[in-house]
Amino acid sequence: WVMWCLAKHYFAIRDKAWLNKNADGLIKGADWVFRQRKETMKPLPHSRGWEYGFLPAGSLEDVSDYFYWLSTNTMTWRGTQWVARTLEAIGHPQAARIRAESDAYRKDLLNGFEKSRQYSPLVRLKDGRWVPNYSSRLYLRGRDVGWIREILEGSVYLLISGLYDPTSKQASWILDDYQDNRYSDPIYSYPINDFNTNWFDLGGFSCQPTLLAGLMPYLDRDEPEVYIWMFMNAWAACYREE
Repeated sequence: WVMWCLAKHYFAIRDKAWLNKNADGLIKGADWVFRQRKETMKPLPHSRGWEYGFLPAGSLEDVSDYFYWLSTNTMTWRGTQWVARTLEAIGHPQAARIRAESDAYRKDLLNGFEKSRQYSPLVRLKDGRWVPNYSSRLYLRGRDVGWIREILEGSVYLLISGLYDPTSKQASWILDDYQDNRYSDPIYSYPINDFNTNWFDLGGFSCQPTLLAGLMPYLDRDEPEVYIWMFMNAWAACYREE
């Protein structure tokens, strides 16, 4: 997140002097990531190799269990990708190296997430279709426990991070699953009585919606009407006069 924010700051102000002054810090941050992921490029006990090139297993926000989390890796990759983009914008001599390392990280993540998807059961949508499921961590078949793991840190980060194209078939699977199941299942979200009647007024957002940018992929898909619907429902749920 910090690498991404600093990179976005440069593209907002276009101050090359500022970037030249801070480029070393961005490079050090990216290099730390690249060093860490080498820890999963070696034989590991009880491993099938899906985590090759991922960050080492770690905890996640309020979740103290150590796993290979989807959101941690996707957003960390996004940070390195934006560092590369920023360095390229000023012709920095380290730009090509950082880009190559970031692209290699992306390739390893795609391999791991696709392998995980292949071993996860399909999920049923409300129109009767069945679509693939991307679990919130490697080596998990199906849903995780609790809304933080499954919704707040779930597969929508494959799209928010830019790892998957927002118009891809994978994006449609993920977004349809969120709308039909994750945002409306009482196990993971606020209950919606009589979903078929009330989905428009009460659907489209998660618990504590200010913590999840799950509506952003719809802008990338040029679907502003869905974005507005999600935003207004979430805003109404969170509004307090004070």
